[in-house]
Amino acid sequence: MVIGSQMIKRISFSFLCAFILLSGHAFSATDSESFLKRWDAYIKGDRIEIEIQLEDAFRILNKGSTTEGDLLRIQLIPSNLRTRLTDTNGQNTLRWTGDANIPLEVVDTEVLGGSRSLLVRFTKNVKFLSVTSANQDKSVIITIPAPAKVEAEIKKQEQKQKQKREATALPEVDQGIFAINLVSSRKRKILSEHENFPFDKGKHVYMAKALINNKNWYRVRLGFFTSLKKARQHASKLKGSYPESWVSEMTAYERDMVLKGNKLADMSQVKVKPLAGYKLPEVTVQRLEDLMEKAKKSMASKELGRATIIYNRVVAYPVQPYQRNALEFLGLARERKNQLAQAKSTYEQYLKLYPDGANAARVKQRLAGLVTLSMQPRDRLGKKGKSVDDASNWDVYGSFGQYYRRNTSSFNDESSEVTQSLLTNSLDVNARRRTDEDDIQIRLTGGYDHDVLDSAESEFRASSAYFDYATRDQEHLFRIGRQTRSSGGVLGRFDGVYYGKKIGAIYRANIVAGFPVESTADSLNEDKKFIGVSLDIGPVYDYWNFNLFGIEQRLDGHTDRRSIGGEVRYFKDGKSIFGLLDYDIYFNDLNILYMLGSWPISPKTTINFIADHRKSPLLSLSNALQGQTVTKIKLLKDNFTWDEIKQMAQDRAATSTTGNFGISHTLNPTWQVKGDLRSLLYLQQMLLGVCQRLMRPALIIF
Repeated sequence: MVIGSQMIKRISFSFLCAFILLSGHAFSATDSESFLKRWDAYIKGDRIEIEIQLEDAFRILNKGSTTEGDLLRIQLIPSNLRTRLTDTNGQNTLRWTGDANIPLEVVDTEVLGGSRSLLVRFTKNVKFLSVTSANQDKSVIITIPAPAKVEAEIKKQEQKQKQKREATALPEVDQGIFAINLVSSRKRKILSEHENFPFDKGKHVYMAKALINNKNWYRVRLGFFTSLKKARQHASKLKGSYPESWVSEMTAYERDMVLKGNKLADMSQVKVKPLAGYKLPEVTVQRLEDLMEKAKKSMASKELGRATIIYNRVVAYPVQPYQRNALEFLGLARERKNQLAQAKSTYEQYLKLYPDGANAARVKQRLAGLVTLSMQPRDRLGKKGKSVDDASNWDVYGSFGQYYRRNTSSFNDESSEVTQSLLTNSLDVNARRRTDEDDIQIRLTGGYDHDVLDSAESEFRASSAYFDYATRDQEHLFRIGRQTRSSGGVLGRFDGVYYGKKIGAIYRANIVAGFPVESTADSLNEDKKFIGVSLDIGPVYDYWNFNLFGIEQRLDGHTDRRSIGGEVRYFKDGKSIFGLLDYDIYFNDLNILYMLGSWPISPKTTINFIADHRKSPLLSLSNALQGQTVTKIKLLKDNFTWDEIKQMAQDRAATSTTGNFGISHTLNPTWQVKGDLRSLLYLQQMLLGVCQRLMRPALIIF
């Protein structure tokens, strides 16, 4: 039986339509040729940072509820919201081949619902200090304690430096405003139980309100003392009656409130403005105290990046002792991050502002240590003798892959025919230099497919080819070339330029311009171009981040897309929410409304949800060219009115609404149970009608 080629196409498409309708959804795979790129481990103080590099940008959805073990599960979602996953896409396993003292074994991946999980296995139980994103969501950083051998060497070096510092130690200056905390209680009327105690004349007994773990506490204080030494001497006399008393430094706001006759010093009612030049809101004095406590905890848990952000914010407010202490510890955090130039500058700023202030002698010691001591550079584990932060060295690495594919076919025992003979070449090269001041990266990822049967069908592919520059304090970010962005209204690959400038403590202004890239095989397409601006805001109240954007895209001189929107992110204690709104004001229609989240309801149980309403493809004037014999919008104007062209563009952007609800429960360190419920509404009436019309001729022939 002979079947015509046209009929075969109909039958094939019929089966495709049936599959789409029966499965309930059809997603495209990520465009990347691999998922896991490489991983490395770096020593940093008494910790080890494990960097897992990804080919595409993925946001962290859930870090898991486990704080210790030999398996860490990290749930990721694509930063590019047009990307969908398949569980066979890309390289899925990397084995550790570096330093044998590092307890790493393998990193693996799995796909479930709308997310992909990284499974990082260790050779023994370790503590997970932190899990963060880096490199524009293309790297995941896991921090664990250093192994015993490495930690012992670090402590040895630290002891030597400590001995040098103690040899030139200066006495600590303790001038300021001090008070003795006598007792602390949840009872508001606790002051009446102590104000009749026979304290020395001239001292004030009062109550201070504090918010701890979202609960009000009341502290009975005795003030005021002009030096830490005097306060401690007086507190020692009271140990018999108040054995749990301790000394704290106060703000001038609290002292003045008490001297005016107030028995309750509530710093949550006192607001202060930032210094000129800082675009920050008014905050309460209590808020500054809370921020200092959070920064202290971040320093203790080695979350130096988070501590740096908080201290930078506190420095903007002229409230002592918070501003002074924040400036000192900001320098210390930068010193521990090996940002030595920034640390030196911060210490110098401290001594300029507070040359005779409390702890000035200690800051002088640290500054002298930066200048005179030989600081141990951060070493890349498994590559002895090589310093990552050596300004004269570039870290160059990459990979090259090649494989050959040949297909032959035969029919009814006739002679065989070669239908494909293809040599595929893949290249990935990275060059990176990191110093105390900046971070420079050059990357080229692409390939060449050589068609042996017809060389005219051979093609080059370029996934990325860019130059990237960033200052280590992230104040300036710059990238030019073929790149991928997933925020600010840009949802994919383009040839162009991006620049971001940090403004104050929580703002970053961004501008991006270029030419969209539909396929990695495409060269520069000057017919379609765009420019966009966005503003990053955050962290707000430590856990919230926002992005507002506007973008204009042009095609053949006409508006192709004009969108405004925003993003919101929340992360706290393993709880995360991400939302995106993209509205096209040229078509007056919604492009994307997207929300997903992960919420632990117990230490072992986490729920996940995804709600996705979008146009597919996204609204753009170029959609009108689909199914046409012309490739230019201006040629369509010969046969259609402008309103008809816009309507065709809208008609070709189908609306889909999807939802996913899942739950996972950890049974033990080895086993975890997961389940999810999905739904999809995809204008099935339209798709069903198209499929039925294409299927009917084939069914009649049979």
